Amino acid sequence: MLKGKPATCHPDRIHYAFGLCQECYHKQRSASGVSQRLNHQWYLSHRVETLAAQKQQRMNRTDEERERDFAYDRQYRAGHLEESSLKGKVYRTEHKEQIRRSWRCWYDAHSVHNREQVKRWNTEHPERVRAYRAQHKALRQGAFVAPVDVGEIYRRDRGKCGICGRVVAPKDITLDHILPLVRGGTHEPANVRLAHHLCNISRKHYGSAQLRLIG
Repeated sequence: MLKGKPATCHPDRIHYAFGLCQECYHKQRSASGVSQRLNHQWYLSHRVETLAAQKQQRMNRTDEERERDFAYDRQYRAGHLEESSLKGKVYRTEHKEQIRRSWRCWYDAHSVHNREQVKRWNTEHPERVRAYRAQHKALRQGAFVAPVDVGEIYRRDRGKCGICGRVVAPKDITLDHILPLVRGGTHEPANVRLAHHLCNISRKHYGSAQLRLIG
């Protein structure tokens, strides 16, 4: 009596891979070009079951196994950046409509949850939301944009508003462009400073010097 699933090639033998016993599987692998076609045909006929089994396997991983897999993925990506980037670009170019439909289906199925999650994140991170908006504003105006870390700017300015000089609460953080974007300013650490939301609005784009609104 077999102790596993029978193979389709030899029902009296145990299934090894792709419906074949171990002997037949390795014979097929050694044949030029046959193994790839065999693997692809088997995958297409068992796609749903394979994806479900892979998902269940990922869910059953321990924390140690999950961290090991993440570390392997990071190491692989770091060593194959150009190759992965090229493959991704080719795939996206050849499957634009398929990707768009897939994203639309996912979004429609998760729209309520997605809106609630975004709203909750925006409420918990108002300073980061304002930082993203400042960056997008600079991009729309065609200004030079460099990475700006709000936390670094907060520590550099010692948590004080560059306009009024008072301490800025985390929930009231905004980034003020010393030389306004409309006057050729850039969005980079050297041209941004910490500011209260109200101070930033009051100053608008007038001048590049500090404005002591409050003595």
